[in-house]
Amino acid sequence: MAAGDPGTPKRNYSSTAVETSLQSSIPAQSQGASNTSFIVASVSGFPSVPFTLVIDPDTSKEEVLTVTAASSTTLTVTRGEDSTQAVAHSAGAVVRHGVSGRDFREEQTHIAARGYDIDQAILDLANQTHVHGLAAGDGSVVGTAKSQTLTNKTLTSPTITGTGSIAGTFTGNLTGNVTGNVSGSASSAASLTTARDFQLVGDVEAAAVSFNGTSNVTLTTSIAAGSIVNADVNASAAIDKTKISGTAVTLADSGTVTSTMIANDTIVNADINSSAAIAKSKLDLGGQITSADIADGAIVNTDIASTAAIAISKLAVDPLDRANHTGTQTAATISDFDTQVRTSRLDQMAAPTGSLSINSQKLTNVADPTSNQDAVTLKYFTDQKGANNGIASLDSGGKVPSSQLPAIAIAEVYVVASQAAMLALPSDVGEIAIRTDVNKSFILAASPASTLANWKELLTPPDAVQSVDGLTGAVDLTGIYLAKTGGTLTGALTLHADPSTNLGAATKQYVDAVAGSATAAASSATAAASSATAAANSYDSFDDRYLGSKSTPPTVDNDGNPLITGALYWNSVDAAMYAWTGSAWGSISSTAAIFRYRYTATGGETSESGPDDNGNTLSYLAGKEQVYLNGVLLVRDTDYTASNGTSITSLAALTAGDVLEIITFTAFDLATAIQLSNFDAKGDILVASGSDAVGRLAVGTNGYFLKANSGAALGVEWAVVDALPSQTGNTGKYLTTDGSTASWGTLNAISTAKVYFMKG
Repeated sequence: MAAGDPGTPKRNYSSTAVETSLQSSIPAQSQGASNTSFIVASVSGFPSVPFTLVIDPDTSKEEVLTVTAASSTTLTVTRGEDSTQAVAHSAGAVVRHGVSGRDFREEQTHIAARGYDIDQAILDLANQTHVHGLAAGDGSVVGTAKSQTLTNKTLTSPTITGTGSIAGTFTGNLTGNVTGNVSGSASSAASLTTARDFQLVGDVEAAAVSFNGTSNVTLTTSIAAGSIVNADVNASAAIDKTKISGTAVTLADSGTVTSTMIANDTIVNADINSSAAIAKSKLDLGGQITSADIADGAIVNTDIASTAAIAISKLAVDPLDRANHTGTQTAATISDFDTQVRTSRLDQMAAPTGSLSINSQKLTNVADPTSNQDAVTLKYFTDQKGANNGIASLDSGGKVPSSQLPAIAIAEVYVVASQAAMLALPSDVGEIAIRTDVNKSFILAASPASTLANWKELLTPPDAVQSVDGLTGAVDLTGIYLAKTGGTLTGALTLHADPSTNLGAATKQYVDAVAGSATAAASSATAAASSATAAANSYDSFDDRYLGSKSTPPTVDNDGNPLITGALYWNSVDAAMYAWTGSAWGSISSTAAIFRYRYTATGGETSESGPDDNGNTLSYLAGKEQVYLNGVLLVRDTDYTASNGTSITSLAALTAGDVLEIITFTAFDLATAIQLSNFDAKGDILVASGSDAVGRLAVGTNGYFLKANSGAALGVEWAVVDALPSQTGNTGKYLTTDGSTASWGTLNAISTAKVYFMKG
């Protein structure tokens, strides 16, 4: 309770209040007013206001509040009581009816003030006063040590001793002397100690009479001489004229009022009734009325009779003289006005200074114009239609004929580096923006230029040839491909170390280079032997590129060496093929599907995600998407951001009706993988055993070569090098073989696929 207020305690209590919680969060005191309101889930058992609440009790955020008003579950509170901080609280925070230290302090100070010595009472925090406004040394609430003021108190049979003021209604006998003023009334009194005189002075007088309160007072009054004036007499009073000193004039004196009864110059014009008729013979005007008798400006036009004849010579100014005319004079007052105007030419009149209307009439017989400011005639306009340096005409369809249209000229061509720069151009319809960020050009089809949909992409037909044998740009095939004229080679043909097949005859160059000498033939066995080593090396190279099936992404190849870019492995857990980019594994797929998502904007969107117009939920591979706005391809990382696979963000705010489309591709997944289980030992090679079928050919015997054999299960086999027949006497002949036999013969006898030439 407030200092000096001995009323009820400041806060009420309840033993049945149910713990509840906040329905929504409330801010800290620094974020809002200290007095605020909030909603709790329940107020079951709460006492009448005021009472104490605690939020987040027994935590670091504990705050004590006083509830000052309540409407259902909405409570108005004073926050941060008992030096607690008005901190922020979350929705669902515990709210509990409680008792704080201040409650006990207030109760104790109230008890201590009930007549006990104040020096023993509990003081306030400043150690100065308690609830009754007393401080140390002031004594009890009702004591003798200190002067105290009792306000709004009812005293029953009190004995009041001392000095001071007593206000209010006092019931009972007052014994003793009262020094000071007494206001109010007393039911009875014996007498006044000092008598006082009653006396009336002024217009009504009465002699002084002494009064001491023991008897009634009677005053005899009279009117002082000369105190009644005319204003004191009522308008309806009838005082006989005989009571008036001097001559009196009344309404009954009609006909008897003479000049001797009226003072000179006392009757003025206002004293004469408007209906009074005084004969002019009674007026002495000296025989005539002069200008002195007439005030200036008193005679107006209505004072002059219509028959009066005043000569113009009597007027100071001749009103008929045109030199004296001012203002507007109508044409009717000028006898020759029409004649003079009609005989004057328009070119003799002053030029007009404003617009000239001819009242919807035609100007006829007008000459053709010759100067810039001349009016245009119909003939001149007709002559100019379709003429050089003239004006364009319209055909039957209301359009300008193409023969009169100049070549289209583009006002401006801008080169910009982004979509934002293009939208900021001060462009007019028909102007072109070249976008260096996407290597595309756009033309403005409608205003304003700041709207992306008004820019239309200029399409160019795709090149018929994209590349030549992997070469792009200015391709030069000189020295790469055979020179050909009419189907005949026009230059030397270099076969390098490769054999020519399906030839009708063996060339000398091939025989010299391939067949070689007997020494070369002898070395063929060594070459066949080394082929196995080459095959092994080839497999090792293949093994470094395809790592086989793995349950986890490998970090090195099958030999323990660093991964090479382009290496592949099959993930047996994901059932997907992955390729090494040089820094990370990326998924690839054999069924690369294309997905298209379409969103129609309602206005203001800067991102799109979730279901599209067709109910398909957005999903894409980052870096494998294309985003189009109203048909225009946007630039990744410049016009939008696509990083998480489920949303497109960082868009410029869309306009209602804009259409955003996202096209994305699935990853490549290798349909048929080469399984490591196909290889059992070093030197194994894979060959086709039939259509879409693979088989393993084990490594052959050292010195064997790979030989084609259509009868074998795999179409090839390892075979020994055939021994050559005797070379004696076969100088200048050719060795022929069909795979099973070999013989020397002349060139004319060659008919088999393989030919060997013996030089000597």
